[in-house]
Amino acid sequence: MVRAEPIGVVVRLPSRLRRLGGKKKAELIGFIREHLSPTQLEGAIHVCFYKPTATGRALLNAHPDVVAKHPKKG
Repeated sequence: MVRAEPIGVVVRLPSRLRRLGGKKKAELIGFIREHLSPTQLEGAIHVCFYKPTATGRALLNAHPDVVAKHPKKG
C-alpha cells in the first residue's frame, strides 16, 4: 500500500446524493441539474487532493511497469 498525502481528486457527496448509488451517470447528472443550483452544487461537493509521500513515491518509482498499467486520469 502506498501512503499518500492530499493532492489527487476525491469527491465526497452529501447523503442526499449518496442515496442515488447504482444509478447511471446520465441519471445522476440529470438529478443534479434538476435539484441543485450551481451555488448549492459548489457547496455540496468537496474535492480533496492526494500527493504520495516520499516512501510512496519511492515505491512508485521502483515499479514503473505497474504505474504504466494505470494511466493518470484527468
